[in-house]
Amino acid sequence: MLSARLRALALSAFAVIVSACGAGTASAPAGYGPPATTGAPPAAVQRRLPRDVVYVSDYVNEEVLAFPASTRAKNPAPLLTIALGTHPNGLWVDRDGILYVAAYSSVLEFKPGLTTPFRTITDGVTGAEGVTVDKRGTLYVVNHAGADVTVVEYRHGGGAPSQTLTMTEPDSLFGFPGGATFDAAGNLYVSTLFYPETNGHVFRFAPGATTGTDLGLADVGSQDGLAFDAQGNLYVGDLGPVAVYRPGATQPFETIGKSSDYPSFFAVSAKGFVYAPYAAGVPSKSRLLEYTSEGKQVDAIGGTYVSGPTGVALRSSAF
Repeated sequence: MLSARLRALALSAFAVIVSACGAGTASAPAGYGPPATTGAPPAAVQRRLPRDVVYVSDYVNEEVLAFPASTRAKNPAPLLTIALGTHPNGLWVDRDGILYVAAYSSVLEFKPGLTTPFRTITDGVTGAEGVTVDKRGTLYVVNHAGADVTVVEYRHGGGAPSQTLTMTEPDSLFGFPGGATFDAAGNLYVSTLFYPETNGHVFRFAPGATTGTDLGLADVGSQDGLAFDAQGNLYVGDLGPVAVYRPGATQPFETIGKSSDYPSFFAVSAKGFVYAPYAAGVPSKSRLLEYTSEGKQVDAIGGTYVSGPTGVALRSSAF
C-alpha cells in the first residue's frame, strides 16, 4: 500500500498534470518542491572531523548533521550542523570526503568540515531526490521528470549535464525518483516508482550504457535508497525497511528496519552495518537507527537532534 506521503505526492502530481492540460490549477503539497529563499547563507563554519563520520539529512529542520560513525557512540551530539534553508533528501560522500546534498532544485557540494557549499548545481536539476558519485568523480543526480525519472550525469568538477539517462513505464502518471549506487564492477543502480504502480523498480546501467535493465525485484519502495555491501548483496529501501538481495536474486533473504513516515536514503558500512533513518509522526521519536548485518539494532541517534531524517551518507565507506 502507498504511504500517506506518497499518496499525497501522487495526487498533487496528478493535479499538476491536469492543470498543465488546462483543467484548473494545482500546487505542490506543503513542504515539498522548490523552497522559498531564506536570505543570505550563514557564514562559513569549519570543524575538524574524524575520518569516520555519518551524515544525516533532516527534511523537517532543513539541515544536514554530522555524527561519529560508531555504533558505540550512544546518541552523541552532532559534530557539525549545516543549515541549508531548503529540504534535503539523499546524500553522498565521495573519495575526497566531499559531501553532496540532493536538495530538490539544486545539488549542494561541501568540503569536509565546512557549512557553506563551494559549488551549487542547478543546471539540469529538476527535482533531485538521490545523488551518487563514481570512482572517477562523475556525479549522478536522480530527478523527477514528469511521468519519467531521469539520471543526469555531471563530469568531475562540472556544473553542466554531460548525459541524461531516462527511465519510463507505460501508463505512468508520475515518476518518483529514488536512490542510486554502484557495484564493484562500476554498474549504476537506480531506484524508481511509477505511479499508480505500488511496487518500485531497480534499474541497472552497465558502464557507458544509456538503457537500463529492470532487475524485477520484489520489494522496492518509493524515493528510497540503494547500497551494496562487501559481499555484493544489494540493499533496497521500502519506506523504512531495507530488503537485502543476494547477487542475482529477485526475492530478499533478509529485511532490516521498520516502517518510516519518510523515504529512507540509508547507508551501509564496509562491515555491513546499516544506518537507517526513521521518521515518526512525533518528531521527538524520530531516530537514526543502526543495525548489524544480521538486523540487530545496536544504537540510535534520537529526536533531540533530528526531527525528520531522510538521508544518510558515510564518509569512510562510500566505496
